[in-house]
Amino acid sequence: MSKPNSQSSSLNLQCTGEGRFSLFLDAPLCTGARDDRHLFGGVGTAAAIMAMEALSGQSALWVSAQFHSVAKVGQTLEVAQKSVLKGRSSAQFTLHSQVGGNTVMEALGATGIAIPLADDRSWSSLDGIPGPNASQPVAAHRNADEDVHGRFEARQARGRFGKFSHDPRTTDGKVLVWFRPFSGTIDRPTLAIIADFLPACTTNALGVRSGGRSMDNLVRFIRLVPTEWVLAEYHIVGVANGVGHGTATLYAEDGTLLAFGSQSFRLSITPRASEIAAGA
Repeated sequence: MSKPNSQSSSLNLQCTGEGRFSLFLDAPLCTGARDDRHLFGGVGTAAAIMAMEALSGQSALWVSAQFHSVAKVGQTLEVAQKSVLKGRSSAQFTLHSQVGGNTVMEALGATGIAIPLADDRSWSSLDGIPGPNASQPVAAHRNADEDVHGRFEARQARGRFGKFSHDPRTTDGKVLVWFRPFSGTIDRPTLAIIADFLPACTTNALGVRSGGRSMDNLVRFIRLVPTEWVLAEYHIVGVANGVGHGTATLYAEDGTLLAFGSQSFRLSITPRASEIAAGA
């Protein structure tokens, strides 16, 4: 089980001017090996969400981020509004993120006002899934408590999550994991981070130790309700040409659909010796 990371407990996006923000990248906002820590894609997406919400005073409806280059731990990510189109009930944004003049991420997204009397329904649900207390603690990798994964307690309900799990694989490419943020905050930026854990499910799909680096992130938000845990249903839909594609659907403890997303990621396969022998 991951432990709380003492270095940082929250995303601290700073306003540095009109339509401009900055985010210092400490270890809990990054991923990768100790000697190659870099911005976790979901954190970049979360920063875009926070910027849009700060600029509009509205809640994010959706965000789509495309990653161009890698930002390293210890650097400062600069986020700037490129354009905005404002309507009566929503606003649409384009954002540019960089480090030292190098483009790291481009993002599109929209925010909107709450409409209390609007229809509020969804047609996606999960039944018969063990709750967090009936699910086993799991870590994405050996040093998960030192990076972005350490922001959450994770409990695996179905399938293999992370590179080192030896639990039974699912046959449909789906993995179900409960997440509880140690900060106690479940908001849209937090959901964007959880959605980006999808590549940690490739070991389940492929049957060999593997992972991936996000090429893009798309997250659409349905609603927020009070919940201590978030259930993530990850689905590796397919892999081809060294790229994986999949979806993430996020639920509250009471089954309420919170958000769903999709992404493509560059595969990284590092099979165990036993897996190489089995495939020979």
